[in-house]
Amino acid sequence: PTLMSTVNQAHWNGAVPNSTAFIEITAMSGNVLVEKGNVVTMAKDGKLKDIPVKLFITGAPVVDYVSTPDSIPLTIDAEMLDSRISFASTLKLPVTDKDLKMALKVESKRLDRLNKLLKLDLPAMGPVALSSKLNINNAGYDMPQLDLLIGKSDLKGKMHLNTSTAKPKLDIELVSNLIRLEDFDSLRTEKEKEQRKGKKGTLEEAAKKDKEASEKQAAEADEDTKKLLSYEVLNALHANIHVEAKKVVAEKDELGAGLLKVSLEDARLAVEPLRVDVPGGRAQLEMDYTLSPTRADFNMKADIAEFDLATLVRRTKPDSDMGGLFTLDAEVRTSAENPQSLMKSANGHIDFALVPKNFSSGVIDLWAVNLLSAIMDKSTEKYQTVFNCVVVRFG
Repeated sequence: PTLMSTVNQAHWNGAVPNSTAFIEITAMSGNVLVEKGNVVTMAKDGKLKDIPVKLFITGAPVVDYVSTPDSIPLTIDAEMLDSRISFASTLKLPVTDKDLKMALKVESKRLDRLNKLLKLDLPAMGPVALSSKLNINNAGYDMPQLDLLIGKSDLKGKMHLNTSTAKPKLDIELVSNLIRLEDFDSLRTEKEKEQRKGKKGTLEEAAKKDKEASEKQAAEADEDTKKLLSYEVLNALHANIHVEAKKVVAEKDELGAGLLKVSLEDARLAVEPLRVDVPGGRAQLEMDYTLSPTRADFNMKADIAEFDLATLVRRTKPDSDMGGLFTLDAEVRTSAENPQSLMKSANGHIDFALVPKNFSSGVIDLWAVNLLSAIMDKSTEKYQTVFNCVVVRFG
């Protein structure tokens, strides 16, 4: 025999462990299906913060519920905003929100699809897939075996969020076998793919679609949406993040190994360092950004030695034979009343040297194009003059 019941306009309130927050799902409607010998299943539609959500809940066979078991299996799948979140666990009875152990899976077509739910301004990266064991106890949340995929870039490691302190403390350690830079620039990558297919007007159409999508998302975001670099977000927790990449690539170019160390404490965000060991050279960046309600401070050091420019050129011109070596020594320090005014009082130095290969004044399409055009005599453009060295210093 089969028993089916219907739920209309139900309301569910669930406490978030180790916090005062609640998950509230309203306007729940759907079916509860009970079949002899099979598990109890529920399929419901509802709204989470006015966001349409589909819930699929699977429990144990009905006979288990009446036989006073020590534990019961439970799986919850939630679909919303082009994303799917799954929890699977065997719950000890009686159920509490302490000492929970479960398997967690999160899949999203693009990270910024979750902005409306999380009230954050997340970047447009994707697709994203996360799977991990999740342990919840009085000390916080622990993910001892975390697997993360962003596009084809893989990250494995562990994460711990300590919620027992006055301010939460987040620790993340990840190791990657492969980091593809294009996976962290998904919109641009899609445009390039279409461009290489030779479709007419594709870039313009893609740019128009991106603009429309951004405008729609901005319109949907409410005033509670927080920028990732806002004081409210930076002062919300302490954090230490360590990411080690065994291989970093950009399209077909192999850059080498990479290392990223990020710390956050009392609204001071520091990258110390971001390093990529490229063949024949290196690229290292150190920076810190400190924010308070009345002040913003920013410091940056960059050291790039003999970086192969062909890697950057092929990002915009895949068939180009332009290349050369680029060296940079830069240091910038600035302080202002707000982040928008930081560059008005910036001081420091920027020294760089360029040893180009197959460059000509008429085909330069790099970030320095305006500077190089100003340095070179405009009259040489007619003859496609070739130059072989540029050394510039700003103080």
